[in-house]
Amino acid sequence: MNLGVEGSYDKTSYSLEVEEPLPTEINTLKSIVIKELNNRNLSLPKGKIDLEIEDNSLVFEWEGSSHNIILKNNDSTQKTELIIEQASIFSYLENLHTSEGGPIFKVLAIFCSVGLIILLVTGILMAWRVPKYRSLTIKSMIFGSTFFMFAIILS
Repeated sequence: MNLGVEGSYDKTSYSLEVEEPLPTEINTLKSIVIKELNNRNLSLPKGKIDLEIEDNSLVFEWEGSSHNIILKNNDSTQKTELIIEQASIFSYLENLHTSEGGPIFKVLAIFCSVGLIILLVTGILMAWRVPKYRSLTIKSMIFGSTFFMFAIILS
């Protein structure tokens, strides 16, 4: 459920001068993009890299939480374009939520998830040991499991 709130990107486009057609190897394209980003004093994205080759065009995309880098080449027009998409604050948070952050953020998210599971398990164990709360614990577990399954079916 999105509630109609969309993130936005500020796009900046640069035309690159290349003497020969771009190679189709990801590592070579990555080194070209790294060189261009270093020339512009921009940090490297930490997300996934994608390469699409269709007919006469090549699109290299490197995603990150704060910005995306797109390198487009069209053989028919001999034009190479570097597009830098800076994420707005909402898009940045949305990208972190969809696991496009760096490895440190992913490790932090795993620790938080494990911590929440430990809190849930210890809470259930403590409530189960007190006879006064045992029936409430069973009802809560049944209701929570039913609601969780219902949410899975709806999504």
